[in-house]
Amino acid sequence: IEPKKIPKGTEEGLEEGMKQGYSNTTISRIEERYCSAVISSKCTTEIIAQENEYFVAHAFSKDQIDDLRSAITEAFKEHNLRPYYADQEVKSGHILCKICEKIRASKFGIYEISDQNPNVMLELGMAYGFGKPVLLIVRKGRGIPADLQGLDRVEYGSFKELTKELRIKTKKFISK
Repeated sequence: IEPKKIPKGTEEGLEEGMKQGYSNTTISRIEERYCSAVISSKCTTEIIAQENEYFVAHAFSKDQIDDLRSAITEAFKEHNLRPYYADQEVKSGHILCKICEKIRASKFGIYEISDQNPNVMLELGMAYGFGKPVLLIVRKGRGIPADLQGLDRVEYGSFKELTKELRIKTKKFISK
């Protein structure tokens, strides 16, 4: 059975898609970019590509944030690339809109998935949905979800090892 054609960018299209059993994610592909954060059929944020910026997502554990961020920044600085962290700037509006905007504007993303933090996993899913290149990092000995096991990743035991491994991976990753 062929689904009925859904008008782009309309509330009727959203309602019709829901009647046909499409999820909001599917509708975002049918309509321009459905935004569940502001409940709108179209994202109105203008995205300006940041060719020298990459998005970094990680769990916020106070005892390791500085070491993790230093390791990542050190690995990419010779390529004149800057990291962006969601807590980096205060901006009015919905936090999910800010994150979405930065993921879409960044050159690529790095996602620390050792703790399988739900926010990090959401941001990783958004990056894949937007077609952004991603690099996963995970502490050695930590299990990762089966769906992510076949993806390119860097496993590390210490932050010094993370910097070293990211430098090696960076040359291949950035050239893609």
